[in-house]
Amino acid sequence: MGKPAVPCIVTKVDDGFNFKLISGLNTDLELIQEGMGRVVAAKPKKVYVDMAACDLICSAVMGVLLHFQSQIRAHGGSMKIVAIQKMVFGSFKISRLDQLFGISPDVIISK
Repeated sequence: MGKPAVPCIVTKVDDGFNFKLISGLNTDLELIQEGMGRVVAAKPKKVYVDMAACDLICSAVMGVLLHFQSQIRAHGGSMKIVAIQKMVFGSFKISRLDQLFGISPDVIISK
């Protein structure tokens, strides 16, 4: 599988934003942070991080997600991971970040 054209797609939804993370690689970190910055600037009440298309994640991107969540919460919002591949979820569990993010077992997908 080749590198995606864009590492993330941000779309407005009724109650906030959907942040679709396509690449979890540190080579895309700057573009991912730019997308997150646009979301944070809007001060949304809810952010849904869709990781269904993200089949790998590096620790740097995990750290950026954690910072993203803290920025959303600082403005009174909430963030939830609404889809995640099994292997990526395993990375969250090993690092124990699964305990810090809202990830429900029913949104874990296999690929």
